[in-house]
Amino acid sequence: MKNFFIVANNDNSQAQIAEKDIIKYLKTRNAGNVYVNSYVATDSEHKYKYTNPELVPADTEAVIVLGGDGTLLQTARDLGDRDIPLIGINFGRLGFLAENNRDGLYETLDRLLNDDFTIENRMMLSGRIYRNGQLVYDNVALNDIVINRSGSLQIINYKISVNNQYLNNYSADGIIVATPTGSTAYNMSAGGPLVNPSAKLILVTPICPHTLNTRSIILGEDDEIEIEILPGREQGKKNRITAYDGDNEMWLEDYDKVFIKKACSYTKIIKLNSLSFLQVLRRKMAGNENSETK
Repeated sequence: MKNFFIVANNDNSQAQIAEKDIIKYLKTRNAGNVYVNSYVATDSEHKYKYTNPELVPADTEAVIVLGGDGTLLQTARDLGDRDIPLIGINFGRLGFLAENNRDGLYETLDRLLNDDFTIENRMMLSGRIYRNGQLVYDNVALNDIVINRSGSLQIINYKISVNNQYLNNYSADGIIVATPTGSTAYNMSAGGPLVNPSAKLILVTPICPHTLNTRSIILGEDDEIEIEILPGREQGKKNRITAYDGDNEMWLEDYDKVFIKKACSYTKIIKLNSLSFLQVLRRKMAGNENSETK
């Protein structure tokens, strides 16, 4: 690879400094074109937060994302249709996605320049919201699409169908529909199963369900999930939202329907290490990326 596009978290001063260091280093290594993200979202632009895909040059071979997992997730959504591999340099906390350490920044750049890496295709989700039969919002997510309460502590009542077949009615704080990549995010916190990110499936995990026998459901990658919002005690009140990867929130009303299925596009993640999913998981859960196997 020779041509790169850099996306840095604007709220992270260390990521901003690293952006300048990367540009200088790549020039000393005779890289090709190195582009810096200049996109600034406005209040009127709801879909793109970090990067407008139309501003990414056609010759870009990889996007270097400086920040935490949240920065990489948003960049993946913004550039979902561009089919450009992403690599994350972690300036956040856990770094399940942005798993490359900032201390090894120059080694990471050398390996990119020498094509010493592999690329994983990560499944994404498409979520469409319909109100009175009309499409009012659609977006994609790499980790999860979550329906949750907002403000009021009233539980959410909803009906779930899969492939046009009724599954069940639920009363809960919310529901998570996650990809294998997102299994280690909110899904894990809600007690859902952990899944190898290379798997092809969809996880459905209720959040604090008001029943004793509700568990996560694992569906096939080609299944389509329909979630209908049912009225609660405070009918018509805007106290429910849907969020894509924890962002891009959209208010939900009574009888809104959210259709979720596998997206047509994939996120390409550049992998530099040969650690298995279980090895990475153990290190992250221990809170020490450099710990040795016991």
